Amino acid sequence: MAVTKIWCHRRQMSRQVQADVKKSISDGIYYVTNPDKTTVEGIADSESEGVMADVFNSLTKGIEYASDSDKTTKEIAELESCFSKDDDCRYITGINCSGSEKAIDEFVLVKKQWGNLDAEITHYHGIQSFMGYECSPETAHEIGVELARRLWGDRFQVVVCTHINKDNVHNHFIVNATSFADGKRYYDNNRTYYKMRYESDMLCEIYGLSVVDTVKSRKGTGRGYYYNSLDNKGAPTRLNIAKEAIDEAVSRAGSLEELKEVLHQMEFECDFSLNHKHWTIRSFGWDKCIRLSKLEEKFGEDYSKLGIYNRLGEERKTNIIPQPDKISPKKPLLRARLPYKGNPFTKGIYGRYIRWLYMLGVLPNKKSRYTARYAVFVNYVVRDDLIKINHILEEARLVSKYRIETGEQLSELQSGFREELSALQEKKSRLPKTASAEEKKQINAEIRQKKREVKMCDNIWNRSLDMADKLKHINKAENGYSAQIKVIKKGGLL
Repeated sequence: MAVTKIWCHRRQMSRQVQADVKKSISDGIYYVTNPDKTTVEGIADSESEGVMADVFNSLTKGIEYASDSDKTTKEIAELESCFSKDDDCRYITGINCSGSEKAIDEFVLVKKQWGNLDAEITHYHGIQSFMGYECSPETAHEIGVELARRLWGDRFQVVVCTHINKDNVHNHFIVNATSFADGKRYYDNNRTYYKMRYESDMLCEIYGLSVVDTVKSRKGTGRGYYYNSLDNKGAPTRLNIAKEAIDEAVSRAGSLEELKEVLHQMEFECDFSLNHKHWTIRSFGWDKCIRLSKLEEKFGEDYSKLGIYNRLGEERKTNIIPQPDKISPKKPLLRARLPYKGNPFTKGIYGRYIRWLYMLGVLPNKKSRYTARYAVFVNYVVRDDLIKINHILEEARLVSKYRIETGEQLSELQSGFREELSALQEKKSRLPKTASAEEKKQINAEIRQKKREVKMCDNIWNRSLDMADKLKHINKAENGYSAQIKVIKKGGLL
């Protein structure tokens, strides 16, 4: 299996055009031809093939990197079993150029002949990385040379080098951005990249190597690395919250209808229709539903349609009424002693943030008799905010510091921050050239802080509106549950 990638290198824009071009190319070629990366035991003569004659005699950093001996020596014990013959050689091949330091000057000569020395992009650097050591360095180098011939051999100069200094064998390609045949520039786009992937996969199949599953690789989660890593760590992401809710509901339900009812009591909307291909679940405040097929992919077959049916049969429960210890009480949250000065029954933005922190378990309700009973439980409606707890705490400190209760107060505070920001920016513009680095660093830090506070005011307003909707929904649900429990207690069922 081989993974491919290619990117461009640009020269530094200065008056010394030819020197800049030569340095940019040499940086890449010295990198890929570094003998410490391409030799096994010492450095031997490299293979070369091509139509360009030796014109210049110097190379710089680029070629030396690719031929770095530290990256190609046989000192690594794991490599010994991978080599089928004496590998006292360098895996460096030039296509349409020399496979040595002379390639740099040959690249520059072609650019000079076609009048492309002033071009910003000097060359392209590509890689082809194999999985571990599923193939020997010789095979990897053969595949790399053949791939370069197929992609660029008819028009461009290429230096192919194989590195064995890492945990896997990989090829490097240095491609001249100017064609020796017609002087046209190499244009890299999605079409050329996918052609590179296709040709690489075809060569891997020919040599009996594994191939990347393109269908599986294209199928992503639609989210970034950050949230995927949180999912894997078990953080309260929406995917994990949906999983916990289904686990709890299944443990308290005995049939599909009871499962729907329990999830409804837990503030979840679910579509478990037998006529629908995908079952979905959605909590209050979520913009989109979550398909159970996503849970099945991540957590196993227990969350498929058949898996849920089987679990309902194994964990059948007759009591579908929510347990008292799972109901967040209304009065203790509002009567709790606040760690801030002022009226504990403050409403508005300040009050919403205070109650929100209690519901998230950040502010402990020490004197409440409900503390031990409800300390662990966090309502599913607010549970996904635990991921953003650092941002919420920072906003709560700002709200508490200035005692913001209304939108007008928040708007006035933001206007003050903007005035202070303008003053700081004007102060920065008037700094003398002789100002010390510490002064510049300090004023830049103050400007960043003010910009953050201005943006935080907008976030506070948007979050407070979202809190108001969720708190209204929670209060309505708690009132209904309290009335339901009173009826059950009055009948002697609890």
